[in-house]
This record gives sequence, C-alpha cells and structure tokens, in this order.
Amino acid sequence: MQRSDAVALAQQVAAVAGEHADETESLRRLAPAVVDAFLESGLGGLVAPSALGGDAAEPSIMAEVVEVIARKDASAAWCVGIGSGTNYLSGLVPKDVAKNCSSMSNNPELDLSNPSAGPC
Repeated sequence: MQRSDAVALAQQVAAVAGEHADETESLRRLAPAVVDAFLESGLGGLVAPSALGGDAAEPSIMAEVVEVIARKDASAAWCVGIGSGTNYLSGLVPKDVAKNCSSMSNNPELDLSNPSAGPC
C-alpha cells in the first residue's frame, strides 16, 4: 500500500473515530463503528508480513497513520498502533503461531475493541 493510500484510509478512520470519541470513552473500548471502520480500511495489515497477507509497508507509514487518527481520537490511534504493531511483530515468530495470534488470521476470537480477547 502506498503512503498516500494509507493516509487517505487513516483519514476516513479518523473521521469515524472523531465522531464516536465520546462513545469510545464511555464504553472504555473502541466504539463498534470505529472497529468496523478500521477493519474495513484494511490498515490492520499495513505493516504485517506479506506471508500473512499483509502489505509489509514501511513502519514509518504506520506511524503516520497513527498520527492522522490521533488528531481525531488518541484512544483509537493507540489501539490502531497496538494492533498494527502486533501484526508487524508477527513476522518475528513462526508462521503457525503468527497466523493464530495475528488479527490478519480472520480469527473471530480476536476482537480489536477488546485487547484482552483472543487466545494469545
């Protein structure tokens, strides 16, 4: 994914995150609309290894994506950074482990709105 495409997608996620910031705060987790916007954007795979279906983009692009989202809602940006960063780190473990623990796995137990969910 090109930097300009990632930033455009981040702006879309940021708009939703900004609109739902109060809901996110009151829920103490990302509002469902923010989670949906992030998942639909495909940004979760931005820096994930290509072997897991990710874009393997430069980490500096991810940093810019997080910054764009943080301008509208820092909590959403933190979650995007943690989720995307975890996917990046999945390239450092055996592929079978990474597939189970990465949000790139399509594992329904992984819920980006609840960092404690999932088997890992």
